[in-house]
Amino acid sequence: MLSALLDAPSDGMLVIGAGIATWRKAPDLFIEAAIRSFADSGPRDRFVWIGGEHDDLFPRLLAEAQRCCPESLRFIGNVDDVVPWLAAADVLLHPARLDAFPLVCLHSALAGTPVVGFSGTGGLPEMFGGSFVGAPYPDLSGLVRSLETMRDPATRAAVAQAQCEQVRAVHTTDMAAHLVLAHLQRAAQASTP
Repeated sequence: MLSALLDAPSDGMLVIGAGIATWRKAPDLFIEAAIRSFADSGPRDRFVWIGGEHDDLFPRLLAEAQRCCPESLRFIGNVDDVVPWLAAADVLLHPARLDAFPLVCLHSALAGTPVVGFSGTGGLPEMFGGSFVGAPYPDLSGLVRSLETMRDPATRAAVAQAQCEQVRAVHTTDMAAHLVLAHLQRAAQASTP
């Protein structure tokens, strides 16, 4: 099933989005980004959104994707393990309007897949530091231009490596667990009479 759904043309990219189907995660902006990308370069890319099948917005998103781009834009619903999907992708497009610290972006970076998203909506610039790729919300045209920079395989590889290194250096359990524990211990001591 994975390979059949993810077969982007040889000259195109496989762009994954993932999350619940809510206004906050913005799968509607994922559709709009796909449509704008297709207008610029034709439907040579494959856009696939994973998750959200139990959310009220999902049926409308699925219908819109099938109406406008049935071969190149798909909403597949929930999967048991998103990591193989992320690893198979060329790019994770994270168009969230509000997402403080999106775990799917951490998983994508650790899988070696670069992340493109908005700044000003949560923690992506803080998560990736100097390796952040994206545009300020709500500049969807800028987001699509950022996505287009990932068309070059060397650029994708460099961004993926930089984002992965940033996540490994700062956001893994090995690096951060002792800091979280220390904060919790201080908070517990401060609240004890």
